[in-house]
Amino acid sequence: MHKASVAVVFGREHETRRIRAPHLRLILGGLANHKPEPDECQGPTVPATFGHCLSKSSAFEDPSATPLQFKKWLALFFIERGTYKITDKGYEELAPDIERLDTHFGEDNSAKERSTKGEVARPLTRKELREAVNSKVEQMLRDGKAEELYDKAYLVHKSDWKNKETRVAVIKKFVELSSESPREITKDDFNNNGLGGLIDHYKCSPYLALVEAGYAYSFDETKEHARTGFKTDKIYPWEMSGAPLGFYKKSENRIAATKWLIWKLKKDPREITADDFKNNGLGGLIDHYKCSPYLALVEAGYAYSFDETKEHARTGFKTDKIYPWEMSGAPLGFYKKSENRIAATKWLIWKLKKDPREITADDFKNNGLGGLIDHYKCSPYLALVEADYAYSLDEIKEHARTGFKTDKIYPWEMNKVRIYEDKQNRIAACKWLIWKLNKEAREITVYDFNNNGLSGLITNHYKDSPYIALVEAGYVYSLDEIKEHSRTGFKTDKIYPWELNQTPNRIWPHKENRIFATKWLIWKLNKNPREITGDDFNNNGLSGLLARPEYNCSPYKALLEADLVTQADETYMRKRLHIKLGNLVHQSDS
Repeated sequence: MHKASVAVVFGREHETRRIRAPHLRLILGGLANHKPEPDECQGPTVPATFGHCLSKSSAFEDPSATPLQFKKWLALFFIERGTYKITDKGYEELAPDIERLDTHFGEDNSAKERSTKGEVARPLTRKELREAVNSKVEQMLRDGKAEELYDKAYLVHKSDWKNKETRVAVIKKFVELSSESPREITKDDFNNNGLGGLIDHYKCSPYLALVEAGYAYSFDETKEHARTGFKTDKIYPWEMSGAPLGFYKKSENRIAATKWLIWKLKKDPREITADDFKNNGLGGLIDHYKCSPYLALVEAGYAYSFDETKEHARTGFKTDKIYPWEMSGAPLGFYKKSENRIAATKWLIWKLKKDPREITADDFKNNGLGGLIDHYKCSPYLALVEADYAYSLDEIKEHARTGFKTDKIYPWEMNKVRIYEDKQNRIAACKWLIWKLNKEAREITVYDFNNNGLSGLITNHYKDSPYIALVEAGYVYSLDEIKEHSRTGFKTDKIYPWELNQTPNRIWPHKENRIFATKWLIWKLNKNPREITGDDFNNNGLSGLLARPEYNCSPYKALLEADLVTQADETYMRKRLHIKLGNLVHQSDS
């Protein structure tokens, strides 16, 4: 029978002990269940009692620790949990000086007497050396010497991210020792600190890592908060230095982020700007909406869509959401579309509950429609034309020719209009006044203009003279025409100024005008000038003429100035007047 003993010499001092073979496994075998392969470098699993070593051997507790220091902490974290491998250097320098002594015992079978023993020394095998080193490493770990083993490069850790508790513990330590806020941590931060395998577990998403570690709200929590109310104890995905890849591809995520922004800023949604998104980490979100806060608010349910807006312009406006023009700035290019401009104008009238003819440029500006009224060159009238509340200038001119209507507004019916530089517009307004009042043109007065919204027209363009207005409108003969008619013959298709209810003040001081009027009277009555009386003047609108100082109520003097009678006719006319007066006295006495 052969028995063996081993002389084991550890370290460089060659401390030798002889151990019988039955006890060799305790020294060389490692843990009871450990069965290393010939080329395996993985350290054995360390018993739970090793856990106390972590706090003793942690690399650093300085919050400003460098990536190199964190990497040391990370290595010790796994080494102290038995997840490591022994380096070639470790095997070389930790390998014991061992002699294996095979002892031979001789024995007489018949006498059963032991013969003299003999010992034969031989080197340990590779497997036996590794078992010895593994055993020594385990003992050093039990003795709290993990940091020493790591510093001497005897051990390197092997990361294992299968266990959730391990992942969370590492992430928390990483956050604790990082100089950055958790929301600023990036994929590169993980990679640069030896956590590439960890971030790969989360599909390269720092956000998902922070969710599992309890620093960030999950997607489900985020959606729930968008419905019930936001909180501040964790991080929302959009608060990360970069939102999770593809995060804004989902409508529910975009909506939650927009609602959070409004909640955070405590702003009226209509006041939200593109800069608000950009300055609060939502630059990627607003880019999705082509830098339009309005489109973000539409999707989040705060604003009416373009289609809803157009529908409301037709069926009636509402108040539960925001219209695009109510934003601090209307969407870019919004007013380039006619249907948008029309909807905004109709909304303004609906909101102010005003008669459209009372709408002013200030109404637009004071209700967020400054950009709209600028499009119309500050003319409410042009806005009302496009919105189909008012007749266009072309329609006005057509109506002046064919007849006026009542289903829309004429520009002069508005508070302020600037259309009178165009002669055709002035003519149309004058014709409309006559049509509206159902008066003869000769009956129109300056008060008619003033009382029907045409004070600007009569004052600024006609110097308060209905006559001049009616001349331009084609109702009354001009002075040049009158002069011509006095020479060629009077006509009846228009009105002579003295036929107006109010003869122009400036007409009688001019001699030629007085002559024209006197000649017209003779033409109209078809009488011999010698037969003309004061009543003829008075009954044909010329009482003001006869009362002039030049005539002193004398028809004779009027006829004489017009060269229609001679001085010789004076006696006849006086005698005829005397006879007439006598007859009147006689009739009175009787």
